[in-house]
Amino acid sequence: MNGVFLGFGIIFTALTALFVFLYYHNFVNSDNLNARGVTTEAEILRKYEETSTGSSSMATTDNPSDRSGPTSYMVEYEYMTETGQLITESENVGKEYQDYLEVGAHYTVVYDPQAPEISTLVGVDGYHRGVKRLTIILAVFAVLSVTSWTAYFR
Repeated sequence: MNGVFLGFGIIFTALTALFVFLYYHNFVNSDNLNARGVTTEAEILRKYEETSTGSSSMATTDNPSDRSGPTSYMVEYEYMTETGQLITESENVGKEYQDYLEVGAHYTVVYDPQAPEISTLVGVDGYHRGVKRLTIILAVFAVLSVTSWTAYFR
């Protein structure tokens, strides 16, 4: 039985470490946008949905019968940086914002001038949405990790 707890302890600790890294990465991007972000106008090019297929890959599909797993509501937008570089990015905006945002319309975007591919639509803020989700997932895996290690060492 200790082998099972050891296995779960290792798995949950590894997953917790992964989520700590993702949390930190997301936090740094958000912090950089707050500290040195530049605002400009972006045009919405398209709206689409990505559905997890149960594997590590993502599939974009318009056929509801082909979908399995959670759906991400995405928009693709394009903006020009201060240096004239044209950037095209996609962002998970959630269903409520995807319904609101119109293809061809212009919205404000903030981007990091040192890494112009890091951006977010103002008011949608996909980075903060990601941090909130990662916080919940991180807490769950941390509790599972501690529980597994505690059971192993008893």
